[in-house]
Amino acid sequence: MVLRSTNRPGTIIPMMAVCVTVLFGFVALAIDLGMVILARSAAQNAADTAALTGARTLDNRVPIGTLADNYDNQRDLALANAQASVVTNSSLNNNMLTATSVQVGIYDYDPDAQVFRPSFPEAKPTGKAWTSVEVNVAANQPSYFSRVFGVNSLPTSARAVAAHRPRDIALVLDMSGSMKFASTYAWPPGTASSTGTVSGLLNPDPVYPRFGHYERYPTTSIPNAFMRDTQFIAGTNEVFAPTNMSMDVEVGPAIVRQFVFDPSNLSNPSNPVATVTNASLLRNAFHRWNPPGMVPLTSSGVFGRMTSPTGWAGYNAFDTTNTSGPTPAPTSWADQSDADAPYVGDRYPRKGGVVRTDSTSWNPSTSTGAARHLRDLLNLGSASSNYIDSIWESNTDTGGYGVNFKGFSMGPGYYGKTFFMWPPDPRWGGGSAAIRPDLISPTNPAKDIYGNWIADWRRRFFLRDDSADTGTVNGDPNSINQSGSWRYFHPAGDNDISASGTQNINQALLGSSTGHTLRGATSGSARSYRVNYRAVLAWIKSGPQVLPPNLRAGRIKFYSSIPDHVDNAGRPGSNESNLDQRFWREYIDYVLGYMENTSSYDPRYMLAGVETSQWGSANVSINSTSANNGTFPYMNYNDVPARPRLHFWFGPMSMLMFISGRDGTSGLRNWNPGTVAEAQTWQLKAGVRSSLDDIRNNHPNDQVGMAYFAGAYYTTARADMGQDWDTLKNALYYPKSLLAGIKSGSAPNAELRPYTSSLGDDLVGDLPNANGGTDPNSGFVLAYNLLSSASAINGTGRRGATKIVIFETDGVPNTWRNFAFTPAGANSYYTFQSSTGSGSNGNSTSISKAFDVIDQIVAPTASNGYSLENSDARVYPIAFGDLFSSTSTFKGSALNFLQEVAYRGKTSQSASTPLPSYQIIVGTADERIDSLRSSFERILQSGVQVTLIE
Repeated sequence: MVLRSTNRPGTIIPMMAVCVTVLFGFVALAIDLGMVILARSAAQNAADTAALTGARTLDNRVPIGTLADNYDNQRDLALANAQASVVTNSSLNNNMLTATSVQVGIYDYDPDAQVFRPSFPEAKPTGKAWTSVEVNVAANQPSYFSRVFGVNSLPTSARAVAAHRPRDIALVLDMSGSMKFASTYAWPPGTASSTGTVSGLLNPDPVYPRFGHYERYPTTSIPNAFMRDTQFIAGTNEVFAPTNMSMDVEVGPAIVRQFVFDPSNLSNPSNPVATVTNASLLRNAFHRWNPPGMVPLTSSGVFGRMTSPTGWAGYNAFDTTNTSGPTPAPTSWADQSDADAPYVGDRYPRKGGVVRTDSTSWNPSTSTGAARHLRDLLNLGSASSNYIDSIWESNTDTGGYGVNFKGFSMGPGYYGKTFFMWPPDPRWGGGSAAIRPDLISPTNPAKDIYGNWIADWRRRFFLRDDSADTGTVNGDPNSINQSGSWRYFHPAGDNDISASGTQNINQALLGSSTGHTLRGATSGSARSYRVNYRAVLAWIKSGPQVLPPNLRAGRIKFYSSIPDHVDNAGRPGSNESNLDQRFWREYIDYVLGYMENTSSYDPRYMLAGVETSQWGSANVSINSTSANNGTFPYMNYNDVPARPRLHFWFGPMSMLMFISGRDGTSGLRNWNPGTVAEAQTWQLKAGVRSSLDDIRNNHPNDQVGMAYFAGAYYTTARADMGQDWDTLKNALYYPKSLLAGIKSGSAPNAELRPYTSSLGDDLVGDLPNANGGTDPNSGFVLAYNLLSSASAINGTGRRGATKIVIFETDGVPNTWRNFAFTPAGANSYYTFQSSTGSGSNGNSTSISKAFDVIDQIVAPTASNGYSLENSDARVYPIAFGDLFSSTSTFKGSALNFLQEVAYRGKTSQSASTPLPSYQIIVGTADERIDSLRSSFERILQSGVQVTLIE
């Protein structure tokens, strides 16, 4: 039997022929689909990259002169860059990818849906910036094995939307009193609330009086320094730097050059211009410039009228052709020499009546040194105390200091002028009519218009306060010559004024517990004299007018004219003259150290303080107790009262100190305009202004709000959360009450006055300057409210935006304010309570209250905080200023506080981690400004700024 084989060679071939097509199909599917996946990935990468590239191109660098709504945020360049990014994106086939559409839109908050979403309108909405880019990419991947089936390409596509990440940024800035410690004029104040007496000026300017009794004042030695030029740490461990009052120093440019006046007021001084209408007309109030008709007299830039042979006679008053003031006066006038220009005014007396016009020592131990009393001046040797010189005491042109006596002495630099000179010129009367100190001769400011000598400044500027002269200050000026008015200074028949038990003018000059530089008694107690304001104002406006006819800065009009009287200064009213009168009465009281109207002007704590000792042998009796040949001398020729220091000087120096408020004690307003270089606040403002430009330019989806903290003074945000960059900047410099009018254009030239219409103090808390205690909890509360969307507080915070707080301070907490919290999710907010508290620096209550608010800010949204699931709220602290480069013991506690702020604010790993160096701002003014801007940049560049949202 033959077995047949079952093998069938070749039979598999038909099957393979049938299956190979299927196998090729699977291979084609595997390979080509893989290529499609790669192409899809490449397309998505290209879309993502293009969208991010386009979004990063968008900025908000609005050119000067262009409206923000007319700026396209570099939209065309963003479209082009996105397109180019797709073309240059690498792939398996460089011709594979095509951008089918690219469009620029906005990534904005939908308040109804309470979410952020992109939209792509054809035109940019008003008040918005282009902030997002959408890119659609097509990928036409060629096939390989699929061609067998007639499929030559495998198309795919991708879409991406990138946007600037929305952030709400609350800037919290310290405006407490210590932020002006580098512009505090007196030293050593101890602290802003110290009652320690003032020893001198914290002003490094070497130009100050060196004549007369000033010759004994060294620059920096303690305790008798008049001007100090070194930083010091007070007994309270607070840091004070030499001030930029009258010269550019490390802390900033000179404040004295930042006040202006309006020359247009000069055309009709009886009807002063109410509002500046042309800011270009404003001129520097305290610093001369070269107006038409003026020529330089010296290489140092001293100017005078061309028609004046001396160059200084033209400074009798401001007028429409001569708008240059007499300050700063030449440096050589520090010792009353003629080295730079002929001295103007009365030279202080030297021994034996010697007059020197060169720089010669005023040492009273020399034969030509300063005369300390009348006996030195008249070279009387050991003459008896009741000696009387009939020629000296006569009311004729040959009496006193002589016919050329002017009744004022000019100081160097910005000191202005003073009527104080010891001994006082005795002449009084001799004219053709009643004496009128308020009506001054245009040719001799030491006489009235009737030819009467009004040379004795004690009699001219001060009135006896008794029933005999009731009404002489605020009443008819003719009554100032009533017989009783002058009994205080020249009593008839009884020269022993001390017998009455009242304080006399000479004794008032003495720096003791009962008398200071012309210190009047406080209200409710016996008064010894009154100020003759009419006479003082007439004197101020005669001779060199060292103060401008109106004064303004930073949209504050301090006065619109120099009044003739202050009769209405204490009564309510609304017209301009009354407000001017109130200002000038206060200023005169301040300069004279007169405390009748307010105890705030105690001279021990004001200006440069008072002398603590007399100059030589002491004798302060106003008259001799016995007559000489039946005649009483006008004063004891041995009188050596304590002299004034900066008191009695009317000029830019005392005016700036008056405006800035009390130096030695708290409770008195600071009226420094926000535009002047009040250090350290102006350094902070300059840095923040620069940072605002950076945020606007580079982060178009960021919103910014601004708040200040300083005790109870700043209770609302200065600028609401948003992108109103002009208002944010204006808030740094101008009163808050004017910001809305500036923005709308309804009040483009508005100015405020220091007093209300009812003559009460005003401006504090409205002005952006340094006042009050350090209460960071108020700042954090205002930051929380800025980030809120609560309608109850007009909140404009955006739900879903990343929340950032940047907190700056120059010290440690010492004050707090109580608040109530209303929990309502994203609509939560705080409200102020009336109670406040204060303590020493580093007060635990103030610190704990600040930490409580920080904890609330960074809490999850479910707990009424601002931390999102994918983005925590953060608080960045910044240490700013002199304290952090000093050896003060407060430096460590301040840094510890800020480290805890960073830890609680989720920007540090622990409370013991030191702050990054870029968050500690020290150095010169310029270095601080640059460092602060850099610090803001680094803070705001942390994290992902431009991100894919779809």
